[in-house]
Amino acid sequence: MEVTENTGKQKAVETSKNYILGHWTAIMTGVKKRKDNIHCSAEGHISHIFADRFSSRPLGWSKVGADKMAGW
Repeated sequence: MEVTENTGKQKAVETSKNYILGHWTAIMTGVKKRKDNIHCSAEGHISHIFADRFSSRPLGWSKVGADKMAGW
């Protein structure tokens, strides 16, 4: 938080921190039950972001924004 200058970003960091800490037990349970050595939730988060942005509540896009999302 000390290095986050923008108050809007500070709120986003705080929200993320609270989310992670609030789900920590479930996160650790999932990690401990995995048989492989990959421990990442990026795929689920990316799917969630794309679904939110493209389907349930479609949003308008600038050419730059659409290009950045498509580049992922």
